[in-house]
Amino acid sequence: MINTIPTNSVRFILLILFQVLVLNNANLTPLNITPFVFILFIILLPFETPSWFLLVAAFLMGFVLDIFSDELGKFAFSLVLIAFARPTVLRLLSSRDGYRKKTLPNLQDYGLKWFFKYSIIMILIHNISFYFLEAFQLKYLLVTFARIILNSTFTVILIILLQFFAVNKRYS
Repeated sequence: MINTIPTNSVRFILLILFQVLVLNNANLTPLNITPFVFILFIILLPFETPSWFLLVAAFLMGFVLDIFSDELGKFAFSLVLIAFARPTVLRLLSSRDGYRKKTLPNLQDYGLKWFFKYSIIMILIHNISFYFLEAFQLKYLLVTFARIILNSTFTVILIILLQFFAVNKRYS
């Protein structure tokens, strides 16, 4: 894990900058949908990442995003929740033999089908918690579900495109 620290540190900073400077200023629908590409940081951390580090990194990323996005802890809560759920999600998606040594939970190592299932579960956990914290009442239930579905769709598409870009970049 020591050799992945520089890579993950750069990914942490770049994803926050991309989210804050680009995506937060691009409203894609009348429902104010903004893809949450920063979730990719938690998704792509190595399998061997200790749980305490997952939780601390998720909180730090959420705290920074809350500050720049003027949210009151929604990003921190939602990211810590997916960091907490990540080991269970990975256990549910693993084969009987577990994961191969020295691989990462990404498109390149496990293919589109596995990565799609993994990322959609993580994104849905994040978006459900985020948007229900935002609405905080059942009066806006249909609008909240519409926002969850639209945001999850845009986020999954963007994350998979970024993964394809990363795979093509490695092979070039």
